[in-house]
Amino acid sequence: WDHGFLLNDRDQELLTALKSLTRSKIFLFSDENPTAEVMAKRLFGVIIIVGDLQVEQSKN
Repeated sequence: WDHGFLLNDRDQELLTALKSLTRSKIFLFSDENPTAEVMAKRLFGVIIIVGDLQVEQSKN
């Protein structure tokens, strides 16, 4: 979703306008607005649980 347009797929006027742009990233939400709650629910379905993580600092 980074640097993209998130919109409800029913917003045909905006979708048509965005598709006319040469380099637009469009992410459609099926019959719902991309609110924080809707986005969080969608992200929850693709969460990857990290079992182990090691962080080291370089000498520089």
